[in-house]
Amino acid sequence: MPPEAAFRTVSVDRARDHVLFTLARTFDANEDQLEVVDATAEDPSLGPYAVYDVDGPLLFYLFPANIPGESGESWVRAAADQIVGPAVLAVDTPRTPWFPAASLERASALAQEMFAEPPGPPHLVCYSYPLIGVRVPFKDSGGSVIFDAVSFELVPTESELHEDQFGARSFLRTVLIPQAEERLAIWAQDDAILAQRLSQLAVASLTARTAAQPDPTAPGVRSRILQNSTLCRSHDCFALYSQTRQVFCAVASAQMILDFYRYPFTQARIAREMGVSSSGMTLTSNAAQKTAYESLSNKGLAATILDRALTWEMARDEINENRPVKSGVEGHARVCAGWLEEPPASAAQRPRRWLRLYDPQPSDPDPCVGGTTTWEKWTTVTHTNFIFVRHA
Repeated sequence: MPPEAAFRTVSVDRARDHVLFTLARTFDANEDQLEVVDATAEDPSLGPYAVYDVDGPLLFYLFPANIPGESGESWVRAAADQIVGPAVLAVDTPRTPWFPAASLERASALAQEMFAEPPGPPHLVCYSYPLIGVRVPFKDSGGSVIFDAVSFELVPTESELHEDQFGARSFLRTVLIPQAEERLAIWAQDDAILAQRLSQLAVASLTARTAAQPDPTAPGVRSRILQNSTLCRSHDCFALYSQTRQVFCAVASAQMILDFYRYPFTQARIAREMGVSSSGMTLTSNAAQKTAYESLSNKGLAATILDRALTWEMARDEINENRPVKSGVEGHARVCAGWLEEPPASAAQRPRRWLRLYDPQPSDPDPCVGGTTTWEKWTTVTHTNFIFVRHA
């Protein structure tokens, strides 16, 4: 399929309906708890914000939302083009509030200060999924720079990268276009489910729902997150730590998992064990991660690398055994500590499946300040590897 044939823009209004429907159906938000706000002429900082691929096309919208069960304001990623696949990609809840309007303004000022060129209008880019940055174009030279939207570190361009380095990568070119046919089908299924529900509610938008109308929550939604015990009363017990340096995503993920098993180490110590330079931009190999898990636990833990034929069920089964999973995507590492599954509405449909991810981005020198908890649709991104860490 030629790339241009795959682009099918999703309107902001349709994306908003998908956001409202998903939060109500999947996460059991009701009219009083659910809030999705839009930009107004008086306050454009409310969003939604457009996020573009580093190659240029529009990828998704960011809708701010307040939903139950999350501590703080969340950002819902909704597809702006059908080729993205899931109509709602993820629900992100940063530990420290993030303000896109402020990031756009600061990045523009930094670009002018650092490069002494008049900047053009900045815009948000997904520079290596799920990471978001601000691209600032230059009016005179026609070039541009990308800053991470929270840390404001300069992001190396794709032409400057080696395979194992941190930097900008096109999500559209490397993931979406090669999977265009499958992803268009995923969006079509999500949209068909929404259209069916809108027809049942007999309203133009879910914002008109009243208590007398049918509850859109999917029956039989099942979920599980890591617990401190499997007997008697238990509670959520997985701690989020942010990466203290831009290349420490695997290091911070290991810190979270080791801490869960009661092996507390600083990221500096873990980085040394993994052979990660504190000043360089090189990412961490899976083999080095495996070695670090086992050596730092004095062989009390065994790590297994899986890097082919990964399935949602693999992650689910580990969580059911109360074990966290390191999940790798291209250029980034996170920890999976929960799952959620919505049953299909009909035999012809696939169940909608999500992972609960503890993302060490955005980075912060204090690991207790940055980071993001995310509910992400399984079909959003290609998981390149899992690392299972178990008692030896």
